[in-house]
Amino acid sequence: MDVLYGNLVDVVETNPQNWTEHIVVIHNANCQCRMGAGAAKAIAMAWPEVEIADQMTGRGDREKLGHWSMASVEIDDYYIISVHNLYCQYRYGPAYEQHFDYEAFTTVCHRLAEYYKGMNVRFVFPLIGTGHAGGRWARIRDTLLEVLKDFPMTLVKLSPNAT
Repeated sequence: MDVLYGNLVDVVETNPQNWTEHIVVIHNANCQCRMGAGAAKAIAMAWPEVEIADQMTGRGDREKLGHWSMASVEIDDYYIISVHNLYCQYRYGPAYEQHFDYEAFTTVCHRLAEYYKGMNVRFVFPLIGTGHAGGRWARIRDTLLEVLKDFPMTLVKLSPNAT
């Protein structure tokens, strides 16, 4: 797993020429169709089509856990990336409460691995589920490394000091 530092959107928009694979951005989303904090907010502001994909799903639908919605995003009129909203938390709330669903995350990672099997893709992501969702990065990282081991991955951290 490679690590880059900066804002996820900025890193993705400035690095396509450095990656030879199709870029697949993955991030955690709640089942309430609210992209109002963390990486989800930055993604929704920069790429509105991703928020539209989220809003087209059923608000408050628990059945979304372990699934995703997806949008294609055009970068600089020549490069298209895929962005997946991974439904790994049912509700949202204070960051000191854990909302992240590890089972849903493992399930959706297996679904991603199967969906992209044999394709030349790179998964790019923030510290998934560790902000307002309250997840533990070590456990989330281990799942990514185990389930998506056949794909190149890039973690984008806000700063060298982020955990």
